[in-house]
Amino acid sequence: MGLVRHPWYRVISMVLAIALVTAMLPVPAFAVKEGDVTETETEHLPAYIVFEEENRRSEDEKHFRMSDGSYAAVSYGEQVHYTDEAGEWRDIDNTLYLKEISSYSDSGSKEMYEAVNGAAIRRFASVLEEEGVLFTVQGG
Repeated sequence: MGLVRHPWYRVISMVLAIALVTAMLPVPAFAVKEGDVTETETEHLPAYIVFEEENRRSEDEKHFRMSDGSYAAVSYGEQVHYTDEAGEWRDIDNTLYLKEISSYSDSGSKEMYEAVNGAAIRRFASVLEEEGVLFTVQGG
């Protein structure tokens, strides 16, 4: 009595032999050309500031919304905002403007540099006089 083989054995063995030979063939590798950027690579770019969340300000802090959806808080260690008449935080503007100040002293008016930020007024002498002293006036 001979062994009875199923007819599919021969087909399955041929398919497996072809798969084995195909796996041993050399396969060329395909590299990405310079300048070709995939979507996954762009996700790793550093985040940048989109805008400031002005409602989260404090006297010495700013909060920024980043391009990746996160927030960044920056603490300056010194005052960078002041409150206006409405109680809103405003940026301190240290721009100096040359002005003629008439109520300087009894000697008349003088040119001074002035920076105004809400109630805080800072003035600096525009010229250092020969026998004079360089001075600042705060608040008036």
